[in-house]
Amino acid sequence: MTPRTHAHWLAAALAAIVLLTAAPGHADFPWPWKRDPKPAPRLTLEGRATSEDGAPLAGVTILLEATRDRSFERLRRSPPPPPLRLTAETDDAGAFSLVWQRSGIDYRDFALTVAMPIIDDGSDRLERFYTRAIDDLMRTTAAQVQADVVVPADDASALRWLQRFLAGLGSDDEERIYRELGTPDRVDAETRRDGAKEEAWWYFARGVVYRLRDGALHQVTHFDPIPDP
Repeated sequence: MTPRTHAHWLAAALAAIVLLTAAPGHADFPWPWKRDPKPAPRLTLEGRATSEDGAPLAGVTILLEATRDRSFERLRRSPPPPPLRLTAETDDAGAFSLVWQRSGIDYRDFALTVAMPIIDDGSDRLERFYTRAIDDLMRTTAAQVQADVVVPADDASALRWLQRFLAGLGSDDEERIYRELGTPDRVDAETRRDGAKEEAWWYFARGVVYRLRDGALHQVTHFDPIPDP
């Protein structure tokens, strides 16, 4: 190629680029020199937690959890950063809001979990009912996304049972048993002819059932423990 031909070729290429950039829709073309827009420093997740029938799940904990791919960290021969967790509580409409502060750590796996705080064997923990992976939502460069969580019917039913149980704790004996042993595996309840309310709290793995009458402990029965399946 002669210098003159080379110059003509460069002039033609530049002219083509000018024409393309002036054409409608050129801004959406994936030009190789264009970089993705810089993500907002904070990402707000707005959402609602509901059951499959659309009923709101009020007063539940929403846990946002971010982790790194452990296999990737093994290749780098470095320990993974600790999981990052944020929590919020839903309002009467099941709505929640979480603010994720973007950082230099390249978290790869994100999930939203519907949970309830409970006491288990004397220690506080979150009882998890349903988890939704939201990796795709967290890749956005926007400042806000909608992140609804729809809990399957069986999980929503178990969650509501736990809420009713915790809300019904009123007597000193009920509080003491719950704080010592946690949520019972099963609760049998009946109302006697005299109006008294009787409950049996079963702890199968421990081999014990507590029988309460109007919230007061009146009998403890032991049996052979039944291990969890």
